Amino acid sequence: THALLQRLASQDGGTLQEELARAVRARKSERFFGELEAGFLARTSVEKAEDVAEQSLWDRTLGDGLEEE
Repeated sequence: THALLQRLASQDGGTLQEELARAVRARKSERFFGELEAGFLARTSVEKAEDVAEQSLWDRTLGDGLEEE
């Protein structure tokens, strides 16, 4: 792992610490979006229906008081 980080850092012209920081940020982002997707997929049919109903309400507010151009 250390050698791989060194190789990646040298290819990018950066330091080992910079490459490690990039790897940690990428892993953190990967984990966040993985958990977000899992939560989204785990929603029940009732929750999905509630989301659709709420979105419908918001869609109607987009043009409130605005004239069409």
